[in-house]
Amino acid sequence: MHHDLKPTNIMLQESSAGELKPVIIDFGLANTMPADGSKLKLRCGSAGYAAPELLANLGHDTQIDVYSVGSIVYQMLSGCPLFNGRYKLQMLA
Repeated sequence: MHHDLKPTNIMLQESSAGELKPVIIDFGLANTMPADGSKLKLRCGSAGYAAPELLANLGHDTQIDVYSVGSIVYQMLSGCPLFNGRYKLQMLA
C-alpha cells in the first residue's frame, strides 16, 4: 500500500519514444499487508485523499489506495477536490 496517493505524488515520465506515462513517487509511507491477513492501524497520509476507515482508525487494507485514486480522478474531472471546506480530523480520533 502506498498510504499517500495524491496528485503531488504522481509525476509524468517521458519515454524514449516521447510518450508521457504517469509514475507514482514518494513511497516513504508505503507498507505491505501482514501475512496473517489482519488489517493495518497506521494513521498516515493526506486527509483530503485518505479513505474514511484510515482516518477513523478502523483498520484498513489495500482498498485505501483505491479510494485515493477515486478522489484524484474526481478532482481531475470536476476541477474541485472531493472534500471542500473545513475537515475536522478530531471528530474521527
